[in-house]
Amino acid sequence: MFATDPEVREKLLKAGSIAKEARERGIELSEPGSVIYDVVEEVESLIARRGGRPAFPVNIGLNSVAAHYTPPYGDRERFPASGLLKFDVGVEVDGYVADTAASKSLGGAMHELVDASRSALESALPLVRPGASLAMIGTTIENVIRGGGYRPISNLMGHSIERHNLHAGFSIYNVARSDDSTTIPSEIVIAVEPFATDGGGYVVSGKLGNIFSFSRERKLEDPSLQEFQSIIMERYNRLPFAERWLADVRDWRKKINKLLRLGVLHGYEMLIEGKGGSVSQWEHTLIVSREGVVRTTA
Repeated sequence: MFATDPEVREKLLKAGSIAKEARERGIELSEPGSVIYDVVEEVESLIARRGGRPAFPVNIGLNSVAAHYTPPYGDRERFPASGLLKFDVGVEVDGYVADTAASKSLGGAMHELVDASRSALESALPLVRPGASLAMIGTTIENVIRGGGYRPISNLMGHSIERHNLHAGFSIYNVARSDDSTTIPSEIVIAVEPFATDGGGYVVSGKLGNIFSFSRERKLEDPSLQEFQSIIMERYNRLPFAERWLADVRDWRKKINKLLRLGVLHGYEMLIEGKGGSVSQWEHTLIVSREGVVRTTA
């Protein structure tokens, strides 16, 4: 178990420290008029310089886009003069992952919505411990967000994290669930991530957001496609990756589309607030063990 393995714990803490720096740098650089692609590239380069690798592409969520968007290769879109930004970043060190996010008002009157999800996270984190009730955590998050005059996103959740596996199957709801008697086990890594909105309180799927992950390996007749599949597995294992990360491979766009059609790759659709409301998000990763709880990204 990681709690009794100093080497694994060190890697989790290193990933968290790099992710914190990357998140803060990304929020600092994300200003109206800045080129989104350039900010994302700088933050992902920072992660590499610090000795980590992106556990997933930097996610940029503007206004009603809650998750699963990263700019395509060479894109020159700029941050708008006003609106609400979510900056979601992950770091892996030898497959051990830290996941963190913050929100920022880009002008306008979005500060209270930003504070709603941040306050919910700050209220939920002290509740996390081995044996803690997930229902209690979800109720706390929902009460804080609703107390600020907003709604939690009911179908976006925190999650457990395993090596090379960002969403490991253990979910932490952001709403009250009286039917859920689940408790947090010991010896686990989790991410708590409240989302708040002035919209309807749920997300729907939009178009692909330039993010993919390996779904299943297949024996392919096309040698170049077989090689491309091997490159993806070698570079990213089963963690999400950006299409722009493969721009060094010949005909990379065509090959991605072919692997999507064959079911080798999974494409992530953007998650958009169902009634077009703006969304804020804050997130930290925690190590939960019998020795205590450590917030790796705080």
